Amino acid sequence: MNLPVSMYILVVIAWIFTFPAASAQSIDLGKLKEGDLLFQDLDCGPLCEAIEAVTEGVNGKDFSHCAMVVRVGDSLQVIEAIGTTVQLTALPKFFARSGDTLVMTNIAVGRVKQPYQSLLPQVVQNAKALIGEPYDDAFLPNNNKWYCSELLYDAFKKASHTEFFPMQPMTFKDPRSKDFFPAWVEYYRDLQLEIPEAIPGLNPGSISRSDKIEIISIQQRTISRELTPPHTHMHLKSYLDILQLFIKCLLYQIHYIFKFIQIRYSDFNITISPPSKT
Repeated sequence: MNLPVSMYILVVIAWIFTFPAASAQSIDLGKLKEGDLLFQDLDCGPLCEAIEAVTEGVNGKDFSHCAMVVRVGDSLQVIEAIGTTVQLTALPKFFARSGDTLVMTNIAVGRVKQPYQSLLPQVVQNAKALIGEPYDDAFLPNNNKWYCSELLYDAFKKASHTEFFPMQPMTFKDPRSKDFFPAWVEYYRDLQLEIPEAIPGLNPGSISRSDKIEIISIQQRTISRELTPPHTHMHLKSYLDILQLFIKCLLYQIHYIFKFIQIRYSDFNITISPPSKT
């Protein structure tokens, strides 16, 4: 077998499989620390718009989601209640969700002030204990389900033994018309539940305005460098080109093997005669 061609195929295979590992590597965004809170402006359509219309974030920003930075092994990840469960999310995936891949414009970072820093180890432990628990799509308290703000609320409440981030009556009404947002009417109709108007709850905006945290800045150049490693700049066409190269090498190798077998077989002069009659 042609050794250089075989080695070349192995190199191509190894190269292809390094891309997912590189894009999924742990990212430590400059000043980001375990226990930091991330406030995110998601573009999820009418529901996010309805949330942002009745809540106000720090410095007048609109936030529809929040999460917390936690350490997992030697890397930083995000713990959040989103989708169907409380889960861990890679930092690049979290930032890319709101378009913050090169510059940070839709995410704010909040850090618990010094007098409360000692709570963070227990806060993180409390949050991690909820990984895998169901997402609270009804936004109701004390139902063994958690929405994004509720996850932070419970983690801090259990650690501080106080209502660290106070709950307030929730509203699902348009402040201009005083009617329920059509998006919420449809949402709760699908859940076959009453809209929990005035039920105690909290939201990313109210947490971001808490006097127990401060908003810190993360350098944009750090995000640009760390969040988008060289491999992640590749487009789908690049992956297809690599795959095409791999297939060509594989076909060449198969062709070479069959040719080699054919040549070796021709070296034997084999004559098959019919059986003689007796």
